[in-house]
Amino acid sequence: MNRVLITGGLGFIGYHLCEALLGQGIDVTVIDHCNDEMRKEEYEEKQLRMGRNALFHFIECSLEHFELSTVTQQVDTIYHLAAHPKREQLWTRLPENQENTLRRIRALTAQAKEGTRLIFVSSVEVYGERSGTITEQSPTRPTSPYGIVKLAAEKLLQKEADKRRLDYMILRLPTIYGPWQRQDMTYQQLLLGRKEVKDDQSTLDALYISDAINGLLLAGKTKHTNETIQLSSGNVNEWQKGKAHLLNKSWNPSSTPLSPILSNEKAKQLLGFKVITPLKNGLEKQREHVTQWQRWKSFLH
Repeated sequence: MNRVLITGGLGFIGYHLCEALLGQGIDVTVIDHCNDEMRKEEYEEKQLRMGRNALFHFIECSLEHFELSTVTQQVDTIYHLAAHPKREQLWTRLPENQENTLRRIRALTAQAKEGTRLIFVSSVEVYGERSGTITEQSPTRPTSPYGIVKLAAEKLLQKEADKRRLDYMILRLPTIYGPWQRQDMTYQQLLLGRKEVKDDQSTLDALYISDAINGLLLAGKTKHTNETIQLSSGNVNEWQKGKAHLLNKSWNPSSTPLSPILSNEKAKQLLGFKVITPLKNGLEKQREHVTQWQRWKSFLH
C-alpha cells in the first residue's frame, strides 16, 4: 500500500484514516466536499491540518461530478467511505439513496485498475435487530434504510470486483466514537450538553476511532482478500455502558435484555486486530476534544 484514494476523507472516520496513512509516509488523495453548512468550519480545519503534508492531495468535488480514472489509475488502494448517514436513514429517500450508492460502487470498480484493493466501509446495520452472538455468517436482515443500502452496496461490490479482478475487503462497523464524531450521534450530543438526545440507529456496539482505524489499516495490508469482516469491541452492551458513563449513571444490565454481542474473532484471526482503548478512556478523549473545539470556535467568532 503506497498510494491511496479515500472517498469521504474529511468525514469523521476518513479524517482519522488520512492522518494515520500520512503518518506512515503513504501518499493520500482525498475526494470530498462539505454539503453541510454547519460543518464547514470543521472541514476547513481538517483540510488545513493535513494540507501541510506534501503527501496529501485534496480534490474538492462529489464523486458524481469527477472523472475518477484520473486518480484511480494512479493508486493501489481505495477506501470508499463517502456516504450521507443522516440522509440515508430516511425511508422517503431510500430509492434515491440506493441508486446513488450503487452508482458510486459501479464507477469506482469500473475505473480502478486491475489489482487494486477496494476497501468498502459498511455497517453492522445489515444484520437488523438480533440477539446472541453475531458473526459474519449471521443472516443479514436489515431493518433500517441505511442497512438496506449498505447491504445492496456490499453485494454489488462483490459482483463487480470479481468481474474486474479487483481485490476487495468489506468491513462492517458498529458505532464509532471519538474526536470529531458527528453531532447527531448520541455520545457527541451528550458531550455537547444537548437536552433532547436520541439513541443512535445502531446500538449493537461501540468502538473507539483509533481501534477502528487500525482495523482499516490492517485491511489494506493483509494477504487475505475478498473477505467480509466486522470490527467490534467484542464486549456485551458496550454502547449502553458508554451512554451510562456519559450520563454519570450506573449501567443496568436488565435494561438491555437481548444483549447481542458482535464477535471480532474473524478480525483477530485474519487481520491481527486488537482493541486497545478502554471505553471510558476513549470517551474522556472525546470529551477533551469537544471542549477544545468549542473553545476554538468561540475564539474564531
